[in-house]
Amino acid sequence: MDHLVGADRLASADSRTDDMHRRNFLAASVAALATPTPRPRVGIELVQALLPGPVPAEHAPQPQAALAARLSQARRLFYTCRYAELEGALPSLIADLRQAQDAVRGGDQVLSGLLATAYQTAVSLLLKLGDHGNAWLAVGRAMAEAERSADPVVTASSVRVQAHVLARDRHTAPAVTLIRHTADQLSAATTGARPSTSPRWGSCSFAG
Repeated sequence: MDHLVGADRLASADSRTDDMHRRNFLAASVAALATPTPRPRVGIELVQALLPGPVPAEHAPQPQAALAARLSQARRLFYTCRYAELEGALPSLIADLRQAQDAVRGGDQVLSGLLATAYQTAVSLLLKLGDHGNAWLAVGRAMAEAERSADPVVTASSVRVQAHVLARDRHTAPAVTLIRHTADQLSAATTGARPSTSPRWGSCSFAG
């Protein structure tokens, strides 16, 4: 009889222990769900490079060819997933492109295209780092420079990265609408242009 009573007590204790473990597990799970997602760690230098305002002239403006070469290197860093190096390279590249642009009276469409591409690269990097807020800031700068460049390829690429940000924020339908609307506009704008123009932006800029 005492043996049965002892077994009952042991079973009751095990049940209470199991209940306690379940409560602790549920409490921990709820706490994990309620914990805010850590903010992405993006260097302040890149964020500051995206902000409007005067660019300090620390040196003479660089030649356009040198800036284009640096931009190509930055793009290679992105495509080879060297994101830390890219984050370190973009702020000075954007600043130097803006300085060169400011030095040209009335602006320069080629430089605007290069600057737009630098901003596009920043958008892609910020998305990889999970910083959607500053990605939107870079999108705005990319679109503004793309418009100044009057280059349909640059415009299409800027729209593409904007669509990527929309899609990441679960706005898929507006992203698709944006791409279709821009494709229609660019198709009309390039009608009668060189045969190479339309296929170039149509096959490349909206991919990926």
